[in-house]
Amino acid sequence: LERGRDVDTVRGFLGSQGPVALFDLPWMPLYLIFVYMLHPYLGALTFAGAFILSMLTIATELMTRRLSSATHQAAIARNAIADSNARNADILKAMGFAGRAVNRFNVANRDHLELQTRTNDISGTFGAISRVLRMILQSAVLGLGAWLTIQGELSAGAIIAASVASARALAPVDLAIGNWKGVVAARTAFQRLKETVVALAASDTPMDLPAPKATLKVEKITVAAPGSGRVLLSDVSFEINAGQALGIIGPSGGGKTTLARALTGIWPTLRGSVRLDDAELTQWADSNLGQYMGYLPQDVALLDATVEENISRLESKVDA
Repeated sequence: LERGRDVDTVRGFLGSQGPVALFDLPWMPLYLIFVYMLHPYLGALTFAGAFILSMLTIATELMTRRLSSATHQAAIARNAIADSNARNADILKAMGFAGRAVNRFNVANRDHLELQTRTNDISGTFGAISRVLRMILQSAVLGLGAWLTIQGELSAGAIIAASVASARALAPVDLAIGNWKGVVAARTAFQRLKETVVALAASDTPMDLPAPKATLKVEKITVAAPGSGRVLLSDVSFEINAGQALGIIGPSGGGKTTLARALTGIWPTLRGSVRLDDAELTQWADSNLGQYMGYLPQDVALLDATVEENISRLESKVDA
């Protein structure tokens, strides 16, 4: 879900004015050189303006980078609470703590809004400052150009040329500052997408294996929770042959669900291996392994599809 939002963030940025500013930035030196060729004083003034606006851009980056990351994490936490409340709405109603659940969401939402407001305030403030400075600099270029014309060092046409060129030199920086929030968000989203693609590309595609028929072997597996890293199972071993059944009982939190997740490949093992007909689970493609595996989690929810599609696991060609 979060990666889907990252794709939307990058796509939204590419359709905004942010890329236009980034593509125009490399042309700034050419405009500055052109203004300098018209007159060194005009070039120095335009260069000073470009330098000040560039410093504002750097300041915006430094002050919003950490806030943008914190805002994203707060948004993830808020969305997780909202999704959890929505999934368990009937339980919240029946057991009478819907109000406390809503208050918990409101706290997370308030934290997110505070961080988002601070980020927007910084970007908006620097954007407004940059626009004011750009207008002042353009007026200063016109004023300096008029004075140089009176002194006979510049022609009247050169004033217009200097004004247009200086505006084109400073506009990309002004536009970049105004869209810097989108630049930071898109950059962060793209980095996460890149890491995801690299991780997926690094995994090998398993070859097709024959249907398992003989044994299920669990060889000294140790399993830890992916989120916290806390070890939940340690050195578990057993073997089941075809036709045999095994039931596992124990207290709540004893590791029964963790074992089921390890047997189905939902959670990877830290040590040891789970083998079907002596082939480790990692050697099986998920689509192939799913044909021979059944799994009923503690919290059951049907997919947004018909009963037939849920039973057939969304298979388009179903045997009658």
